[in-house]
Amino acid sequence: MKNKDTIGINSERLILLLIIIVSFISNYWIISPRNGFIFDDYSWLNTVKFNSYSDIFNFIPQSKYNDRSVGTIFIKLLFDSFGMDFIKHHVWLLLLHMINTILLFSFIKKVLKEINYNNAKFLPLIVVVIFGIFPRSLMAVQWDAAIFDLLGATLILLVLNIYVLRNLMVQYKVFHTIIIVVLYYLALRTKEMALTLPVILFIYETIKISILNNLSLKTILSSIKNNKLLIVLCFIMISYFLLLNHLPSAGNMTEDVTSPYYLSFNPIDIFKSLLKYLILYLNYTIPDFTFTKFNKLTITLLVFYIISFVISVYYLVKKKNYILILVFLAIAAAFSPVLPMKNMQHILYLYIPSIFLSIFFAIFLNFIVSVIKPVSFKISFILVLILSGYLLTFSEGISNFKEYWLSVSDNNRISITQLYQIKKPEKGATIYIENVKDSHNVFYYGPGFVNNIIFNDPTIKTELNPKSINKQKSYLLLDYDNGSLREIERREINQEMIIEETYPNKIIAGVSFNKQPNGDSALAVKGINISAGTKIIANDIVLETIISNDNIATVIIPNKMFEIKGVIKIQLKNNNLTSKEKLITVE
Repeated sequence: MKNKDTIGINSERLILLLIIIVSFISNYWIISPRNGFIFDDYSWLNTVKFNSYSDIFNFIPQSKYNDRSVGTIFIKLLFDSFGMDFIKHHVWLLLLHMINTILLFSFIKKVLKEINYNNAKFLPLIVVVIFGIFPRSLMAVQWDAAIFDLLGATLILLVLNIYVLRNLMVQYKVFHTIIIVVLYYLALRTKEMALTLPVILFIYETIKISILNNLSLKTILSSIKNNKLLIVLCFIMISYFLLLNHLPSAGNMTEDVTSPYYLSFNPIDIFKSLLKYLILYLNYTIPDFTFTKFNKLTITLLVFYIISFVISVYYLVKKKNYILILVFLAIAAAFSPVLPMKNMQHILYLYIPSIFLSIFFAIFLNFIVSVIKPVSFKISFILVLILSGYLLTFSEGISNFKEYWLSVSDNNRISITQLYQIKKPEKGATIYIENVKDSHNVFYYGPGFVNNIIFNDPTIKTELNPKSINKQKSYLLLDYDNGSLREIERREINQEMIIEETYPNKIIAGVSFNKQPNGDSALAVKGINISAGTKIIANDIVLETIISNDNIATVIIPNKMFEIKGVIKIQLKNNNLTSKEKLITVE
């Protein structure tokens, strides 16, 4: 018997490893060279580039929408570590999805242990096959700007794991309680979709007590009301919700009834939004990001959900089994923060609710597994499920979605490459870009946040398809015809090169400084308007100069210039322009 259990554990671990591998392979395109920065990435990259960690983090939100300090800090960590190397950014995003898959597996295992339920041995594997590989819900893994859903799911899954662990390890209850409260707060500051997590925990408690004690719903609710942790979390949830509603609106919160961000709290509108999200989750035929319309297929999917719901109600009424109906309510609770957006149901928002959708569908599939007798057949069923999930990644809708995404990314990367080849405009200049015909271009966000990032200057302004150009101020005119970027003309008013600082600013006679591997002494000059072609002149001698992107020039100073006490006269020169001199004392 012991040997059989060992074989079971080993089989489970091997299948879990296979799921992780297939999930990675299915999403490998995310870390390919074609998937660069895209869409809202530029807004967030601009934010983290020109703001410090203290500027980004607010303990209490400052606006109703998009004030997500923890997620923004994660993007800043990626940017500070890897700059504009999008592949390394995406590796970390894909790694987070792998972690989330393992955390979900761990959560289901803990739940089965707590409720002492031994008839669902394969349920954790089925859940993570759906969550880890199912491609329709994985848009959050593809780009930096979706870190709020991706990292938010991580924090939610950590709360779920520690909540069950708190019940299993009573001696650490206080410690686990503190960790849960902190993680819930971090989840709230990552994405507003974490708001209803206490409701989901309340649902879990109901399921657990109904299974362990076979009590009536009234008795269950009476028992749960003594759960102090849930009371604390519900208090935080309500307080946070009231706080958000008393804060000023962000720019994209609107009263325009045609806007995607228009909020309607009409129960009928909210119910319709839920149905649209449920249909989006299973609809593999379209490459669109959002729900478009009801058709024959969507009606079929809707009927499928109705049948699932009817089965859930049947188990509730006839067998006093609350599980399916309560998991269905958990799905609704997970969606609820985005349901008021009447005019937009976006697949990006499927990621966190897909945790509970995976559990719901896995319970149904586990009924099939429980009927199969030989263990080898059960394992074969799981393997077929893994293969089916992988094959779904090649379905027409998913393939077209990926190709569209990568084609937009391709155009963005070409534009960024061309931007790097253009001379940096003056500080505070306006970049005018002509012939920008579509909204899915690299300059749309901001507009022109990408210009601020590439040219490392937050004062640059960008205007698309200008009606007129102010030629009395510094400007750069670019043409974006057919996505090919080229400079047409520029005007630079403040061309004067200024030496701000030298490193070092004092030299000891005969003593090397900033010593290089070959023994030479290097001098660095920081200034304004230092660009490609700028040379450093030392005592009227033009020296070979290396230019950095951040207005810093470096040269090797000949030893004879500082052998004796005196001064070294430093100037900058570029074509016919020469800066004022700066004297460095040789003591």
